[in-house]
Amino acid sequence: MTPAVGGPLPGWVDNLNGPVGILVAAGKGALRSMYCRPDYNAECIPVDFAIHGLLAVPRSVKRVKRAEDVQVYNMTQGKEREVTWGEVLELGRLVFSEYPFSLMLWYPDGNMRTSKWVHNICAFFLHWIPAYFIDFMMVIFRQKTL
Repeated sequence: MTPAVGGPLPGWVDNLNGPVGILVAAGKGALRSMYCRPDYNAECIPVDFAIHGLLAVPRSVKRVKRAEDVQVYNMTQGKEREVTWGEVLELGRLVFSEYPFSLMLWYPDGNMRTSKWVHNICAFFLHWIPAYFIDFMMVIFRQKTL
């Protein structure tokens, strides 16, 4: 889910899972490589739309006696407004260049890799090695590691 459009207030986020978490991690410089195709459709809806959908479903549901009669509802953006993961990444780059975070680990720039092999190499050098280096430095300076 993405931030709210209207309520409880515009831009409200209930957690950092999903696309918001990806954008925050990339904006803080922690996410440098992601295994994904940029032309894939990003099925994201604002959190308040999902809540309104959940509230609207009970009005149309009838009491059922058999499991076969249970109705399943699916709320998506469908073909109304198609957004790809590449467009989400570019929009995130524009937002983070205009409104940077105050505390960042690295310069906010990450890329999508369509090859699992290339992603694993980039993740090793851009995620694992820096993480072990920071943990090593924290041990040297007697700080608590995660």
